[in-house]
Amino acid sequence: MNARERITRIMSFQTPDRIGMFDGYWTDTLERWKGEGMPADLDVGRQFGHDLCPAGFDQGLGFEEVTLEEDEQTRVARDSFGMTQRTWKGAKLGVPHQIDRLIKTREDWQEHKHRLAPGKDRFKYNVAEFLAGLDAAGLYRVYWYLEPFELTWRFFGFKETLELMATDPAWADEMFQACADQVIGMYEIAVSLGLAYDGNWAGGDIAYRNGPLFSPRMYSDLLMPHHKRIFSYFNSRGLPTMYHGDGDCRAVLDDLIAAGVRAIQPCEVKAGMDIVALKAQYAGRLVLFGGIDVRALSGTKADIDREIRTKIPVVMKGGGYIYCTDHSVAPTVSYENYRYAIDLIRQVGTYSRNP
Repeated sequence: MNARERITRIMSFQTPDRIGMFDGYWTDTLERWKGEGMPADLDVGRQFGHDLCPAGFDQGLGFEEVTLEEDEQTRVARDSFGMTQRTWKGAKLGVPHQIDRLIKTREDWQEHKHRLAPGKDRFKYNVAEFLAGLDAAGLYRVYWYLEPFELTWRFFGFKETLELMATDPAWADEMFQACADQVIGMYEIAVSLGLAYDGNWAGGDIAYRNGPLFSPRMYSDLLMPHHKRIFSYFNSRGLPTMYHGDGDCRAVLDDLIAAGVRAIQPCEVKAGMDIVALKAQYAGRLVLFGGIDVRALSGTKADIDREIRTKIPVVMKGGGYIYCTDHSVAPTVSYENYRYAIDLIRQVGTYSRNP
């Protein structure tokens, strides 16, 4: 069974030969591992058995990217979304700090909303060649994109988007609509170019550790219609929907499923997303993708054993599970620990060994 067949079966709640596998890594993590003996040219996806690979496109607004100031520790720059941010050099040092933005008023929006329009030039790499490589390797090819809330705040501001949803929902709805148009329009361009995918993967953090960023009612009234439009579009074309969202999204999880979500990722443990409990509640309705506490991988081998052996044998029963840490693998995880974890996951996650 190749990777595409494996993930296809998992996304259909069928039992494959083993659980699916995928992970993301901080740049600092890979640098640490090179210092601990990992070959510099190692293909980590192939080495650690990744079964799927996302292929995205540039969703920016096409503003000129400009560095405004820089020192040894930070860089202030305006990005292609028109957002000015201070970023720290070295991913482990901090998240970007928003300073200013170009789109602030309705007039700004009217002037620049055309910048969201789909276009072939948004493919900044040879996507046909890339997808052909995935096809040859038998990997599950995923159409990756930022969903409307995540995309909107990238150019309008995070706090400002949340405030707008409460104070001017009609304007927020208009921006979400334009973002959804881009996502669907870019897929139609991809198809016209002869490209093919197996699934779609939306990225949108709509929750934090204490719950959703906005009320469940606001989700169902304002954002869910756009999710349903996008997800039903892909689901009806045989591309089941994966959803990436950090934080505790349990209060809106039933609505996400109703909107068309088939798999939820990364199931952040420190936000209360317990995959064993979720399996009991959503078996046969929701593929669980993740839920392995990356903090355990930073501990001892006993910590790793406990995390993996108490979760994976339970959530893999009957299919419907893909391994992933609950956050990108941080540089607190040693190369030795990660290899130990992957070997253990392969052992306990093989169905022939877990009848």
